[in-house]
Amino acid sequence: MLRLLGLLVCLVVAFEISTEVACAHFLFAHVIRGSQPRVELHFAESAWDFSANDRMVSLMGSARSWHADGQTLEFESKPHAMVCPMESDQKIACSEFTYGLMSRGETFLLRYHAKGVDGIEAAETNGGLHAEIVATPSEDGQLIVTVLSKGTPFPGAEIIVPTSGMNTEEMTTDENGQIRINTPTTSLYSFRAMVPEERSGTHDGKPYELVRHYTTLTVHDHENIPEGSDGLAWAILQDAQHCNAATVGGSWNANFRMTDASGTLQGKLMHDGQSARITEPEEASDRTIQTIGSIRTIHPANDIAIGFEDARTAAAGCRIVIPEHGMTYVIKDRVVETIIESSDDGSRRIDVTGRTRLEDGRILPERLVITEFDSNGTIESVTLTSENYVDQNGDHVLKSVSHNHINGPGKSDQTVIRLSDVRQQDSTSSR
Repeated sequence: MLRLLGLLVCLVVAFEISTEVACAHFLFAHVIRGSQPRVELHFAESAWDFSANDRMVSLMGSARSWHADGQTLEFESKPHAMVCPMESDQKIACSEFTYGLMSRGETFLLRYHAKGVDGIEAAETNGGLHAEIVATPSEDGQLIVTVLSKGTPFPGAEIIVPTSGMNTEEMTTDENGQIRINTPTTSLYSFRAMVPEERSGTHDGKPYELVRHYTTLTVHDHENIPEGSDGLAWAILQDAQHCNAATVGGSWNANFRMTDASGTLQGKLMHDGQSARITEPEEASDRTIQTIGSIRTIHPANDIAIGFEDARTAAAGCRIVIPEHGMTYVIKDRVVETIIESSDDGSRRIDVTGRTRLEDGRILPERLVITEFDSNGTIESVTLTSENYVDQNGDHVLKSVSHNHINGPGKSDQTVIRLSDVRQQDSTSSR
């Protein structure tokens, strides 16, 4: 049984991994608060991901880095990133390095630049990068974003900006080197621009006539970080929840109709933020429905610490832990891919194997594989689950759940649960 169920899980997860595609990488600087104030440099696909392997980390070894006042920042190479301690009054970190010559129809020198800031108010400070993005909040709630080349606004620069959910938009700066956008509301967001420079030179003995400068601005909003939490782990988890359109968190009640091999049962259930249980009819009140709301939103109180696993390695995604809840979130590219729930009796692993991206840039988890382990780590069962949602004024409320529960060779139970009249009891935990 262990071999059969394990093979099933591996096949499903391997299919998800095989669909990934390679993308370009850029330099990102994160100014991080919380339990370990620091700057992290990552050479990654986006500000929401990290250096994927040792080579990505080693490329940043030659980077020149400094604080806004010109003070040099000395970074140490860690398995997952380049890391430098940061004082509480230092809100800006800048870094840049030369990658080398590239040929994409023409030969050019490729240079990377990054600025990380603590709060949007610090983003309007010019950090002295050759190519740089500054952002100034306006009175109407928008941001005025300016692309600079050698400190001068650069008209016609290509810039990628965050919009709603996981969406981004490519824009071009106007004659003043500026664009205007709505201020992002996530705990972490980033901008990326490309500034071309016609300049002759040689690199490693080879000539070039053009330099392409790729520059990023990464903003952390450090308000409301739970005490004892790592500021980067908190921001990544908050952002992933912001991008999740499924409203299954917090406490809520609903009517249900459940059909399985034993027949049909109707009544009421309650979700307490951790699991669902039947409250009516009374004869079924001790029955729990474990597969409802598996990918739930966690809004921890200030006394619940959030952090990374102790040993961080180079990986495109990350593993975020909430020890008090016995939970580990595996997050990649702003998406919760896996949740692991551990207790003395065993553990449960929930893998999201299918999702839909909505027009507003958020995602709905629709297909899951739920694997139950005993205290020895032996697989007890595997459940293949499909979740369907209904849009209620922008909130996507769980409508039905169907699952195939496999607990041994030839032992399969199919269940369909339909919900109606879903009522949120704690609106602050619903999204």
